[in-house]
Amino acid sequence: MWNRQIYLTVIVCIGVLFLSNHLCAQGLKFQRDENSIENRTSYNVFAYKSHTFKDRLDIAFDYAAPETSMRGNVLRIKNEKQNLIYTLSFNSEEQDVIFKLNEEGKQNLVTLHLNKEEFNRRRWQQVQILFNLVKNDVTLKVNKERSTCPDLNFAEQSWKPVMYFGRSEYIIDIPSFGIRNLSVKDDKTTFLFPLNENKGNEVHDLEGSRIGEVVCPVWMINDAYFWRHKVTFESNEVAGAMFNVHNQEIYYFNDKQITTYNTTNGTSNTKEYAAPCPMKFRLGTSFVDTGQERLYAYEVYDPPFSGYASAWYDWHNNQWTPLSYDVLPTQLHHHSAFYDETNHRYIIFGGFGNHRFSNRFYAMDVVTGKWSEIKYTGDHIDPRYFTSMGYEPSSNSLYIFGGMGNESGDQAIERRYYYDLYKLDLNTNHLKKMWEIKWNQANMVPVRNMILPGDSTFYTLFYPEHYSQSYLCLYRFSISDGSYQVYGDSIPMRSDKIATNANLYYNANRNELYAVTLEFDNQDQASVSNIYSLSFPPITKEQMEVDDTSSLFFWIMLVGVIVIAALLAVVSIYIFIKRKNRSENQIDNEELELPEGEGEIVDNLHNRPNSIYLFGNFSVRDRHNREINYLFSPKLKQAFILIFEYSLSEGITSQELSEQLWPDKTENKVKNIRGVTLNHLRKTLAELDGISLVYEKNVFRLILQEPCYCDYLQCMEILTGNPVEEQYERLCEIVSQGAFLKSLDIPLFDHFKALVEAQLEPTLSRQAEVWYEEEKYTKAIAMANASFNLDPLNEKSLRIIIGAYCKQGLYKEAKTRYKLFAKQYQMLQGENYSVTLQSLSGGVVLN
Repeated sequence: MWNRQIYLTVIVCIGVLFLSNHLCAQGLKFQRDENSIENRTSYNVFAYKSHTFKDRLDIAFDYAAPETSMRGNVLRIKNEKQNLIYTLSFNSEEQDVIFKLNEEGKQNLVTLHLNKEEFNRRRWQQVQILFNLVKNDVTLKVNKERSTCPDLNFAEQSWKPVMYFGRSEYIIDIPSFGIRNLSVKDDKTTFLFPLNENKGNEVHDLEGSRIGEVVCPVWMINDAYFWRHKVTFESNEVAGAMFNVHNQEIYYFNDKQITTYNTTNGTSNTKEYAAPCPMKFRLGTSFVDTGQERLYAYEVYDPPFSGYASAWYDWHNNQWTPLSYDVLPTQLHHHSAFYDETNHRYIIFGGFGNHRFSNRFYAMDVVTGKWSEIKYTGDHIDPRYFTSMGYEPSSNSLYIFGGMGNESGDQAIERRYYYDLYKLDLNTNHLKKMWEIKWNQANMVPVRNMILPGDSTFYTLFYPEHYSQSYLCLYRFSISDGSYQVYGDSIPMRSDKIATNANLYYNANRNELYAVTLEFDNQDQASVSNIYSLSFPPITKEQMEVDDTSSLFFWIMLVGVIVIAALLAVVSIYIFIKRKNRSENQIDNEELELPEGEGEIVDNLHNRPNSIYLFGNFSVRDRHNREINYLFSPKLKQAFILIFEYSLSEGITSQELSEQLWPDKTENKVKNIRGVTLNHLRKTLAELDGISLVYEKNVFRLILQEPCYCDYLQCMEILTGNPVEEQYERLCEIVSQGAFLKSLDIPLFDHFKALVEAQLEPTLSRQAEVWYEEEKYTKAIAMANASFNLDPLNEKSLRIIIGAYCKQGLYKEAKTRYKLFAKQYQMLQGENYSVTLQSLSGGVVLN
């Protein structure tokens, strides 16, 4: 069932998984109204439910800075009993970005200076304030920078804080900023606020309870559904548009000038070239080489005035350099393309020209500017244009999707629309057809490029090109079977000219999608370009229309790892209790045993080659289906899981790896240990097919692809899709193996465990209820029993099990299960379980 290729690297530049923060669409934006103080946002975190924190007060959240330079108060924390007030301020008006933690009206406690350029590359920053009420110190941490102020006098080791983000009483000078994934905790209690509301003034915690209140909110989840128009550019001459992912800039250019749009701060800058571009544009096609820091413009055929057909622009010296006169035998309108930076070649496929459709691959050598055809083997692909192309690094392959054409390539023969996916292996030039789906909607074509986020799906924009007043819609397709969903609202576009086009780009650092349209006039000369943005991951119309906050939270749980992955110090849900449950207080079952069959799960999961199991006992099987757990020493196992966890975001740096695994070692000592550990890990993973440890762009990450299997990834795949009954059964089998990372009972992975459990619990409980209502009692019991691996004191699951046994007349089994639960409850809680068996069974008298 699990046959999707998994590439464990998302393009998102975020911290850690769940130390990572860029994957969630939710958040609360604070507006700074220059005219009205009352319209400035104010968020009272514990407006409806206060709480006393003991020994420490740990506050963590993701912070999105304003696009323009600004300063002001972000957070205000009051200890009214001791008459202490602490404030966190932000200042981006200086050379550095500055965070200050102050004791209000008295002194500055901590100041952190962050490099502005690095800071602005990321949309979300990880902020943590830790008050140690025992040691009398406070620590401020922003991303990797931290500082501690010692020797404070908190007087008491408990604190009932009053917390305001934004405007607070007489504190009215605030910046425009955003927050999400807020956590407030001590050693025993954790409040998690995903800030996933889409309307209203109430703020709910992770369990859906009303806790806080916000005045004048701007809910950021709306940015994941509604495309926001950012800017419009116009040119009286042929122009092109291209996104530079390295600089986070979008270029709009013609042969005389270039306009640079900065996606970080929303500013635009137009300047004329030192000298006009030596080539004239007919279509304005282009691409960016981030390694060489160049913008290339090219025409595949018939350049104006028979001049240069390609040239490149150096944005440092503002000059164009001619490249080549070389062209292809025919025009290729609406070809798809990819720049192979490793091999310095630009690859295109398909297109339309001279009344014919193409099914050829061509590559331009960017050193010489010469074109050559790429001969391929394998499956046939019909001639077409309007295709979408994307690159998958893990297999060094190109995906080609959709288009319009016909078998012969002759325009005179009626054309057809394609809804299929091909994969070209660039190592062997072998082409494989992945699938073709039946399309029951209005015919549409995709834009030139697709986005592959690394979760076995791809995104592209679709539009009906046969309408003059057309519209773009964002689709997500499964790479394995072509199933799809529509995300976000639509973007208007006038598409009646052959040169008109649109493209989709992804900014991993800011976690945004950009749609760039380029519309030409009747003479195919003057053009208008519009730029739109959408927060990533996007949401569907159905998800946007959810009214009830707890239901919205439930949906986010179902969306899975992409939607709620991202909490640094934000996901410690009942960690203390759960760790205790895993390592201590195991039930003595000499007197009480599970009812026959209840705990029995057929272990058909742990019997496949090239597999990794993280639920229950850690297990790895090699290509010969032999268990190789013995190759993983405790430290090697920790290194593997840590890199795996970070690979779900952008990867882990050497420094981060060292700090997590060897915090007590100096850099000189840890360097050798780290190298030996990584070498051992590579050798061990070489026993499996489909998994590799790579080091790219200064981070280590794991890449998984077929035939390698991981139970965690299958679990997340089920949660993020639209599961059918068979998939719920498989989910039950996976979780029934045991708790996630059961054999790794160390604090290092508590956040990872807690987040996975938080994702699974509502799904398991809901499906157990569904099966119970459908009178599928055996399945309901199995699912409810599996949930005990996440929470051994889950009373809701107990009710389902007791009810299901009683419905079948299995009263003895119901009584035995109740006694087992009651005994475990007494051992873990230190008190008797007060709920009676009769109340759990719905009034059935059990003798």
